[in-house]
Amino acid sequence: LVFLDSHIEATPGWLEPLLARINEDRTRVVVPSIDGVDPEDFSYAVYGLGLLSFSWALAQKPLERPEGDDVEPRPSAVMCGGLFAAERGFFLHLGGYDLGMRFYGGEEIEIGFRTWQCGGSIEHMPCSHVGHVFRTSRFWAGQAYSIPYHEIVRNRLRVAHVWMDDYAELVRLASPALPPELPLGSVDIRHSLRAKLQCKTFQWFMDNVAPSVALPRLGPEHSFGRLVHLTTGGCLNASYSDTSGSR
Repeated sequence: LVFLDSHIEATPGWLEPLLARINEDRTRVVVPSIDGVDPEDFSYAVYGLGLLSFSWALAQKPLERPEGDDVEPRPSAVMCGGLFAAERGFFLHLGGYDLGMRFYGGEEIEIGFRTWQCGGSIEHMPCSHVGHVFRTSRFWAGQAYSIPYHEIVRNRLRVAHVWMDDYAELVRLASPALPPELPLGSVDIRHSLRAKLQCKTFQWFMDNVAPSVALPRLGPEHSFGRLVHLTTGGCLNASYSDTSGSR
């Protein structure tokens, strides 16, 4: 199975490296290098986005490959979600997509956690290049179509509830509370899937796949919560800080 966003341009020879890695090991889910396509003139620029980490709000955090390391595949904790290849039987064996999610957002993190914890791996293949049209603020103020942000938060909280064990509390603290009229929805099917596949713990994932992710210190001697402006009601947001979670 190969998944591609609609607003992409595949380059010559992009598919073969992905298929070769899967042919060697069917448990690999492989992502290409994602380059940029200018939204005005469709000119192509090599970005090489592929290796990703995550924040405790379960947002993507791009990582740079070491200088000169642009040939060999490398493991990635999670993926972008819109561009990847997987062996069909293995992908469906792992549960495909969480059908309880809505719109988009969170599915890429969920596939990453689930694949690693349940016997597979995520790989970035740098010699496979696919261009992606990234919208600019000149034409698009935020999203091209309206999606309530709480729906994305809901998806991410579903991920935390099923796959992250005690670490789910960090996601809850880093995320806005869901409104009462927006329940998380049943996750019984996904919990049953995890039990059936005998998937590893999230502690195993942190120790073996994402050991560099900063872990906040929580305990009686540490305070946590939200900073709210008493007049405007606005909240301080640090979700885009690369040091989020650091001491």
